[in-house]
Amino acid sequence: MKTFLLFIMFLGLFLFNSNLHAQWTQVAGPYGGSLYALSVNGSTIYAADQTMGAYMSTNSGANWTRISKSLHDIGFNTITTAGTNILGGTGSCIYLSTDIGTTWTKKSFGTNTYVSAFLVLGANVFAATDDGIYNSTDYGDSWGASSISQYGISSFAVSGANIYAGTKGGGIYLSTDTGASWNQMTNELSAKSISALKIIGLNYYAGVVGAGVYYSTNSGSNWTPAADQLPVTNTITSFTGNGPAVFASNGHSGIYLSTNFGVNWTQVNNGLLDDSSPYIMPYELDSYGSTVYAATANGFYQSTNNGSLWTPSNSGLTNITPISLGASGSNLICGGATRMFLSTDNGADWSPNHQINNGNYSLCFANDGTNIFACTLLGLYKSTDDGLSWNLVVDPLLGSAAVYSIAINGAYIYLGAHSNVYQSTDHGSTWTSVSSGLPVDDYYSLVINGSDMFTGSHANGVYYSSNGGANWTSVPNGMTRKYIFSMARCGNTLFAGALNLIYHSTDNGSTWSTGGSPTSGMYYSLNVQGNNVFASTSVGLYVSTNQGTSWTYSNDNLPQSTEVYTTLIKGSDIYIGTYGFGIFKRPISDLVGITKDENKIPSSFTLGQNYPNPFNPGTVISYALPSASHVKLTIYNTIGEAVKVLENGNRNAGNYSVEFNGAGLPSGIYIYKLEAGDFTQSRKMILLK
Repeated sequence: MKTFLLFIMFLGLFLFNSNLHAQWTQVAGPYGGSLYALSVNGSTIYAADQTMGAYMSTNSGANWTRISKSLHDIGFNTITTAGTNILGGTGSCIYLSTDIGTTWTKKSFGTNTYVSAFLVLGANVFAATDDGIYNSTDYGDSWGASSISQYGISSFAVSGANIYAGTKGGGIYLSTDTGASWNQMTNELSAKSISALKIIGLNYYAGVVGAGVYYSTNSGSNWTPAADQLPVTNTITSFTGNGPAVFASNGHSGIYLSTNFGVNWTQVNNGLLDDSSPYIMPYELDSYGSTVYAATANGFYQSTNNGSLWTPSNSGLTNITPISLGASGSNLICGGATRMFLSTDNGADWSPNHQINNGNYSLCFANDGTNIFACTLLGLYKSTDDGLSWNLVVDPLLGSAAVYSIAINGAYIYLGAHSNVYQSTDHGSTWTSVSSGLPVDDYYSLVINGSDMFTGSHANGVYYSSNGGANWTSVPNGMTRKYIFSMARCGNTLFAGALNLIYHSTDNGSTWSTGGSPTSGMYYSLNVQGNNVFASTSVGLYVSTNQGTSWTYSNDNLPQSTEVYTTLIKGSDIYIGTYGFGIFKRPISDLVGITKDENKIPSSFTLGQNYPNPFNPGTVISYALPSASHVKLTIYNTIGEAVKVLENGNRNAGNYSVEFNGAGLPSGIYIYKLEAGDFTQSRKMILLK
């Protein structure tokens, strides 16, 4: 009898612990993501990422390990090593690690300033910032006052005792006394903005904003423009090379090679993902021996044959952002922030798809039982073989404009786009506009129930059609927030995800209320299974098991402050796509009975990546405050000019989302910066018109 009781006790403990430790499991890939800077020391390579901080490879890039996990989602613009220390530059300060990334210490300058480059000379470290040059004489542990404070600094180069600094508007400065004093060089570049500097042998190279490549053969005293100029509309971000062979990274145009010391240049993009697309974006180049390395918007590439072929090497780089997840047959499909991926083995392995161009975000998927459709920023794509291959749906009405949402009801397919809802009655072969009554807006979500349809708009709330889209009317009763990014139906309840709350309606959209719903975060997507509703938000995943009457917070064991962009229900599992951490999965049954504070106060300051990104013209920026703070949220262009102040006032602790409209701005990269008390963080976003 005693033996039997002990067995029962053991079994009970086993079952209890099995349920207690049920957690999210990270899927192996997809790998890749944006890298912004490199630091190469033999076979050891450090890579900076503006989302996830720092990665390290000890085998020349074959495998990568994230070494800044303790910093959560603080990203680095640049990275270097000084002695045994690792230094990462952010949009406001420098972080220092003395233990290969296990812990990091914040090093401030007394002012919040963007750090764009480092130069290391023994124990001396120089930091290029928007406030000038800062100097450390102890491997980055402490920092001295700024030099050349009248200009922002973009880059450094060194030759013997001479240190050169490229400025934003003042040409090149020279120091001959280890940075104690600096003098402006008087030459052809004196009033120019310098984006990159490099000295290779006796030859000097400069990237000049709006003017391309210049080279000098007399130590920078005089400069000559390249004979075959690189596209001047793109910024030259770096140089590397050996002898007469010089490589230059040229933004959207990719990588260029000169074999005659910078006089003539040839584009060498073979092997870079989707080299016909405008989003190759190599940010920094470096080299070791005969191997050239490239940090790009698509991850890490290397070439061993002078740029004739570039090979990706991204194993372990998990900073892909899955914006959308889909399934067709036994395959999983991931629409990332830079490309699409396919897995045929439930996420164990992933391969990139090159048919949907890099930079063309896949916003959502839908399956009609025969075909799977992908809504993207450049039109509607269709696959007839479970996502193995894709083709643009060619229709004169659709064109290649952005498609934000899709809903399928038998042979009928509806698309939400800019200023239109489109309908197909023949499985997507032909299309008509069904938009009578809809204002000019972007339609981010669609829900169908028989002939009843609802669409959520960017700025005008929810619209309802009782006749399959032939006519639409606004249904705003009880709805004060008009940015509706997601919608779903669970039983007789409609849900609409807005800024910082979820609306629900039990009378087919006649009235809306928010009772019982979480009140924090941007609601990116809503998914339904039976009576369960899953809400992907900028502060994590919320789950309701009773058609929205109550909600639980379900971020157990996920990285702190993880944003969840999308969910996919496949079989008995739920998959989530997170910002900067890739894909996780978990049995749906694990989420039943979890109880957490749905209005949880954040544990740290965070600035989320804007969504959508790229955007046109509107996007949402989310941030979190663990305590009441004075908040300033500012948008800057790439030359440091403030173009818009979104927030400037006191805010209580909590999660916030702010909409930014770039209608009056040109296409390009913008930087948004959050200042809250002593906390400062910056991120990049792309306005694409």
